[in-house]
Amino acid sequence: MRCKSTILPLAGVALAGVVRIAAAQQASERPFGGFIPGRCIIASQQIDRVQRREVVDTAKWTPKQDTLYRVTTDSVQMCQTAAATKADGEALNTAHVHLLTHEDSIALATARRHLTGFAKRTAAERAWELYLAFSDNMEGKPARVEEARAAIAALDKLGKPAASVRVLAHFEMASFAHGREQDATTRAETDAAVAAWKELPEETRLWRATTLAYTYELRAQLEALTKGGDAARAVVDTALATLPLEARQARAIIEGAKVMYGNMGKKAQPLEAGFWYNTGAADQGGGGVLSQNQVSLVGTGSGSGGAPPVRPGRGKVSVLLDIYRPCTGGCYAMLASIRRLEDRLHSQNFEVTFLTQTWGFYLDTAPATPQAEAQYDSIYFVGDVKIPGALAVANTQFSFKADGRRINAPTANGTNYPQTGVVFVDKSGIIRFVASYWDRRLEDRYAKMLEGMLAEGGGAAP
Repeated sequence: MRCKSTILPLAGVALAGVVRIAAAQQASERPFGGFIPGRCIIASQQIDRVQRREVVDTAKWTPKQDTLYRVTTDSVQMCQTAAATKADGEALNTAHVHLLTHEDSIALATARRHLTGFAKRTAAERAWELYLAFSDNMEGKPARVEEARAAIAALDKLGKPAASVRVLAHFEMASFAHGREQDATTRAETDAAVAAWKELPEETRLWRATTLAYTYELRAQLEALTKGGDAARAVVDTALATLPLEARQARAIIEGAKVMYGNMGKKAQPLEAGFWYNTGAADQGGGGVLSQNQVSLVGTGSGSGGAPPVRPGRGKVSVLLDIYRPCTGGCYAMLASIRRLEDRLHSQNFEVTFLTQTWGFYLDTAPATPQAEAQYDSIYFVGDVKIPGALAVANTQFSFKADGRRINAPTANGTNYPQTGVVFVDKSGIIRFVASYWDRRLEDRYAKMLEGMLAEGGGAAP
């Protein structure tokens, strides 16, 4: 009897353990089972990214484009219901979830209740919580700008103890305003970020030097768009005079900008390419031929025949754009912008050229001859990606190290247009604008600039 009385309780314990394990497994199989609000936010970002994978029409902001898809919102609400904890440490994440599901009043109350609990903490602690609240409001779809501005105002009231995060907040607000073409706000916010940085002690200035460099870079781009090369270069010079010598990464960013903006106002050099595709010229039999001659092309260099095109074209407004394989999200958004620009401008005096170069390999093929790689590029960019413009493939010169590593020499285009990914050239062959990348938020501003250049006089470039 003693033996049985011992076995039965043990059996009960074992059975209870099995039940708990089964229950745990069942819970883990439920969507978002065991998630916390912070993980709900991450899940929403991933789900939304999947929903938007094929949506490349992400030009200038509109409320419709800036709102989460219904399936994403529903998923966030489901995750919120399944969230395992509502601990104080998750309060702002909980508020962020409510912002994503458009329950603004609940989000505001949650955030304010949390921030009130920090009233007696140090200024530095309060600053970080305010910054998190600011960021959450800026990341809402659409952004809750007024609440974000209130958070920045509270940060500024904290003064020097909050200077470090004030640099971050003012830079982010400046970037937001720049994407909305709010020039006065962009200038005011970049000034505020610089002023906050100057309040920092020397060591902390080094920590925030990179953010300061991005702030100056943003301001320089705005001045390049609105006032021209001299104004952009003046911003860059101010940045170099302000950044500490020890801030090497930050200074490298500005040094690159100095080189890039040094091109504005200069005569554009003709592009040099071993292979040209999709130029609209007749096929002259060189460089590589697309299957069934799907596009018109000219192949030059590496022993092929045919005279290369002259780009930027004489008497035309030209846009030069770097492009790399594989073409991913930002690349497809750029291509969608260019297609809309061509439809909008609809002028024979407007042309677009995409620039790339040979690297010695493609896919799993290495070493690849320039002809084979250019052929692959033509099929990929012109045939598959369907770039809305000509493709210029520079034939890269190279050497090898003793251990077999290939060293590519700079291309002529890289030397003539250093540090640039975007170049606008007017009818007279003068470089009017440069940028390191295509900012899809500025599509309308780019279009207006190009329309102005097309309306100008100016004959063929000599």
